[in-house]
Amino acid sequence: MTNYLFICKNCSQTGLETFKKNQAPFPQMCLTAIANLKQESCKEGSSKNLFSKDRDIIPYIDQYWEAMTTMPRRVTQSWYATVQRALIKDIHVLFTYEEDSNHGPMFGLCNTELTCIKPNYEAMIKQGQLKVTDMGIATVPLSGNVKGR
Repeated sequence: MTNYLFICKNCSQTGLETFKKNQAPFPQMCLTAIANLKQESCKEGSSKNLFSKDRDIIPYIDQYWEAMTTMPRRVTQSWYATVQRALIKDIHVLFTYEEDSNHGPMFGLCNTELTCIKPNYEAMIKQGQLKVTDMGIATVPLSGNVKGR
């Protein structure tokens, strides 16, 4: 899982640092939101693992939309239902679900170890963003909307 491709100047074939944002699907946006909400709760001293779709997850995605995806911001609230479908579809895969009598449906991460959330290099190889070489995994020259430094 990754919503961007970053290549440092030392690893780049061009010698330039590159950064390219990818369009994140809603399950990845939900995972990112829950992981960041969990991290924020740890910083505040509470180890909250479950979050409300309406009170926590949707407001988080709404606040950080541009940072999370290249997808244009939705002007209607119809995307709320898309978040609901993404969360429900991936219960027991990415997300946990509990019904709370006071707070309603609550969602968390199946894997609560946040350091395990990282790019899926196998998927990036299949998509042609990376390739396997004798030296290990290498980048494929990028084209398009890439910013170099």
